[in-house]
Amino acid sequence: NYFVQNQRPGHTFIELGVVNGERKRLYLEAGDARPDGAIIYYLLSDEANDVSLEILDAEGNLIKQFGEEEIGAQSFETIDGLGYGRVSPAGGSGAVSIAQGLNRFVWNMTYTDATRVPGRPPAGIVPMAKPGMYPVPLTVDGESQTQDFELKINPNEKWTQADSDARFELWMRVREVAETANQAIIASRATVEELEESGISGDALERVKQAQANFEQSIVPVGLTLVQIANEPAKLLPKLATVSHMLYSSEGRPPNSAYMVVDTLEGEIEAEIAAWRMVAAEF
Repeated sequence: NYFVQNQRPGHTFIELGVVNGERKRLYLEAGDARPDGAIIYYLLSDEANDVSLEILDAEGNLIKQFGEEEIGAQSFETIDGLGYGRVSPAGGSGAVSIAQGLNRFVWNMTYTDATRVPGRPPAGIVPMAKPGMYPVPLTVDGESQTQDFELKINPNEKWTQADSDARFELWMRVREVAETANQAIIASRATVEELEESGISGDALERVKQAQANFEQSIVPVGLTLVQIANEPAKLLPKLATVSHMLYSSEGRPPNSAYMVVDTLEGEIEAEIAAWRMVAAEF
């Protein structure tokens, strides 16, 4: 790929794909930028087989877990990092298997998205980690070692740890509301399937199916193509995701208006869930 910007020739690079949210490019005449995330190095012997790495919060709660196929980003032949090689396997994912010697993994500082409803777009609500301490257990063949790292506030910023905590708490609340909504949709589909298997039919079955469809399409887009989704009225979950997008592109304490929007959307989602459950309770 040849990148050109503002009518000036840019850098020539080979696109290696995305590894754990980090775009990997092999520049042919320039050095790499510093990865956007927490850089974790780990040294493995030639006897290592089963390897996993976890990111925990300060209270010891699991944020993310990475298996053998996910945690290798680069391997180094020497401790000083000279002469390392990049590997891009078939499929262009950019992921690298665990290698003997020094390995590097970059965590993009994000939590997991809310559970996705099968056949529907993802919620797209991925909170960023707040400043603080994060333990990292590395488990190799059943034996674990833990090291901590700290995410720090940019000293040039004026916001405080309390502001960052408030932003994170609202972000996690947004994800929790989305998780509740998507789990309710998944459960409603299961309810319809159970009623079908129980022998219910005719108008009663059609009524519960329609109620479930109305409930689902009030929460998430149901179009099968991007054009169909774009032409649907705004649904509650995408509206909620806009708050997540705002939090991603801002720093510090969220404005009061953000809390008002979340309160309103949470109430509307709870009302839709309650309306569906009233219909399902009749059967």
